[in-house]
Amino acid sequence: ADLSGGEKQRLALAVAVLLGRDVFLLDEATSAVDPEMKSRIVDHFTNQSTATVLAVSHDETWLRADGVRVVRLGD
Repeated sequence: ADLSGGEKQRLALAVAVLLGRDVFLLDEATSAVDPEMKSRIVDHFTNQSTATVLAVSHDETWLRADGVRVVRLGD
């Protein structure tokens, strides 16, 4: 209950990774973390060769990462 938003996000992502999931559905998964941690998280998920990752984000860190295919919906 005493964790910050960023700490909760990091904890949830760590649990998901440790559970060895094959599919990750991420919705603004790095919105509350600091820039260094955001880069580390994006690097981790964009370098996954054994998992499928669908990340919804407007953050440039995700949009400019190598290996990311951007799909824009709407206008």
